[in-house]
Amino acid sequence: NDAGHVGANFGASHRDMTYSACHNDKEESTSLNAWVSINSTGATSNNGCMHAIPIEHDDYFYSHRHPYHMDTERALSFLEDMQSKQIQMQAPPGVVCTWTPCLIHWGGECKIGELDPRISVGATFRKKVAAQSAFGSGAAVSFSSGPPPTDRHDMGTIGLSRRLSYAAKALLSYSHWYPGFPGLSLEQCQRALPVENEHAQEVGRFGNDGVVPDR
Repeated sequence: NDAGHVGANFGASHRDMTYSACHNDKEESTSLNAWVSINSTGATSNNGCMHAIPIEHDDYFYSHRHPYHMDTERALSFLEDMQSKQIQMQAPPGVVCTWTPCLIHWGGECKIGELDPRISVGATFRKKVAAQSAFGSGAAVSFSSGPPPTDRHDMGTIGLSRRLSYAAKALLSYSHWYPGFPGLSLEQCQRALPVENEHAQEVGRFGNDGVVPDR
């Protein structure tokens, strides 16, 4: 259940974004998480399926300004009989599970003796009108968007430099969970991008969805 090193199941409860970061002023959702297991047996209760707390059991789901909104460990400490209230996202291989990014969730534990640990791929889809995420903290926070959002018809025309910029942004979005890991540093990502990349210097202004301040 260690979330402190790359490659773990990320067993720490968390929200990927605040409620305000993935909903507009009309409380309409602007983002969606999609997650799929790719190992042979899929995601099961024994090999590490995802766990989540339904909205009806989450007292802080809508309260994005409350300090316990993102402090999910503290929020869940007030939940009685959490075992009966959580859900397990058991799914066959290739079946996509989706949820709002502000839902409390975590990766389950792979039990000792399980021969097929869960392996998964996840992504977050965001509307162009979604609130921009921020990278950094305090005075260093910037809301510049880096490479622009894409449409489906853009997929065949995006060049290598822009693709690398999106990859760098995705890597940096996990950096706050793994402080000190060199592969997730802004400097490493900038060095990896081609010098001629027009977006290379904008990597630091991509969004870190885990630290979106309330706006």
